[in-house]
Amino acid sequence: MRHTLAIMIVVLAFFCLVGQLYGETIYFLVAETNTPPVYGDSYVLPLTEPNDIAHARDLIAHGPSIGQPIVVATVACGSDCINRDYLNPDKPAWYWHVADFNSFTDSVPPPDGYTRPLSVNWDCQSDGFIACPLYTVVYELGADPKHWRRDFDDDDDVDFLDYAPVSGNWDNNCVGPGWCGGTDLDHSGKVDYNDLGLFTDAWLSPYADVPTPGSSIEFPCWAWRYQCYGDADNEKTVAGYRVYTNDEDIFNDCLGKPCGWPCEYPNEGYNPCADFNRDYKVYDDDLAILQANWQKKDSALEPPCPPELICQP
Repeated sequence: MRHTLAIMIVVLAFFCLVGQLYGETIYFLVAETNTPPVYGDSYVLPLTEPNDIAHARDLIAHGPSIGQPIVVATVACGSDCINRDYLNPDKPAWYWHVADFNSFTDSVPPPDGYTRPLSVNWDCQSDGFIACPLYTVVYELGADPKHWRRDFDDDDDVDFLDYAPVSGNWDNNCVGPGWCGGTDLDHSGKVDYNDLGLFTDAWLSPYADVPTPGSSIEFPCWAWRYQCYGDADNEKTVAGYRVYTNDEDIFNDCLGKPCGWPCEYPNEGYNPCADFNRDYKVYDDDLAILQANWQKKDSALEPPCPPELICQP
């Protein structure tokens, strides 16, 4: 019995060690450290390597003065339904995401291949790298960012226990990276009525997943900027995003696949990028959307697809 128990302890210790070496992804918020901020936006950075996570936590605790505050990352077009501006949580998710973390650095790398926007409101003109010198890691969002927003006690809801730190910091002057324990939600430098409004928006919210119409399944192209208007390929040219011949080809390709008509999920021919109304079938109503927006450009397609059809809050 003791021998068996000893083996179990060793096995458990091994898996704990493996979990530490190859731990789950921890998400961090990257934002400005200026007080007051110039742009006031933010983006989500996923990290998995223990050394990177440790450095991110040091930046949160001590600020940029500890060195290597600038995040260099590979970015790609398309939303992952995680990357959003948590300082402005009512805004749509970003239409780009961090595909791979590269490094922390003290200076912006050479410009070739790097996007160098003044803010992170990237227009997703092309895949590449991002390295914003005004931004650094300011918060740890945890393993599930959906539950971070205004859930100060991390119990997956927003209630009186979370209101206590807001009231406790009321009218206090706040600076980064702490921002009064996160209660200065808009990073204005003070906990005020705007922060209270942002907080009460989430009152008693369990942050449950927003279901997509008819199913819990989502597809990457459903997060594209104008896919719900018939832009099946999410291709941006010098003319901007637009609904054109390639989108028509993607739609028509479903007609030749062996799944019947309407072409429904999960049959082989179902292409979610041609399912403009997200009802899990490609049919006449999707054709009507394509025809209604034929040759329209992004300026005529505003606003982008509603985020509630795309991503979780």
